[in-house]
Amino acid sequence: MGVSLEHDYEINEHLSLHRTKIDAPYFEMEECAETQEQYGLLISLAPHVTFELRASAETTEDALVRSWNGQWFLMLMSIVIDHPIHFPVQSSHSGADIRLAKTHIENVYFGQTVFAPPKMVSSDEVTRVTELYGTFSSMLGVKRFTHACVVACNSHREPNRSVRIAAIWSGIEALMGFDYELRFRLALSIAQVLESDGIARRQRFLAVRALYDQRSKCVHGAGLAEDALAQCLSDSRALLNELILFFAARGSLMGPDEWTQLSLGG
Repeated sequence: MGVSLEHDYEINEHLSLHRTKIDAPYFEMEECAETQEQYGLLISLAPHVTFELRASAETTEDALVRSWNGQWFLMLMSIVIDHPIHFPVQSSHSGADIRLAKTHIENVYFGQTVFAPPKMVSSDEVTRVTELYGTFSSMLGVKRFTHACVVACNSHREPNRSVRIAAIWSGIEALMGFDYELRFRLALSIAQVLESDGIARRQRFLAVRALYDQRSKCVHGAGLAEDALAQCLSDSRALLNELILFFAARGSLMGPDEWTQLSLGG
């Protein structure tokens, strides 16, 4: 499961996204593999390749670091488009471009499986990810923020929807930083930061409070009807993504004093 791109994109000087498709005959792929196992994996996955994340640097070590860090860009893109991106496969090419005299690392991502077709990512969505990537990256040292981001992406892979909902709400709670009176404080504070209009705030407060009640039924084993469970999962994930993007744009999470000031109307 993954994505397709409308165009190739230069993210910054060292990072870019490229549409990719492997059309080589299977017998030619044998030359690209060192073992029979690698060859089998390659021919199985090749038809599903849709794009590459490329990182470049003056040395192999720096290129590897940039390639690894560049995967956070894909995590942010997964959050923006609310769609999973799976299966990184890395290869290194030294001296591939003599003119630039750089080492290139290519992370290949597979955009289609038997489960779902790839999602097309629009240019506007890539632009939004690129604009947020700087502040998003600067916040990855904050464990609460990183936890929420990892949950937002990895929750797509969990087959049990109740478990996914529990994980998603752990991410929401991590972002907000509260450890008591969660039902009321989460609903009120989320409404305050995400809505500016009084009517919209009240509606958001009621919606988040109701969503938290559904979350509690899932976490404590009472369960929900299938349609309600699916809706709760969708709404919870959308809320987590919205909060991550809000704080990424803000450039920081909020501390206890800021929450108190906000609650008092300051």
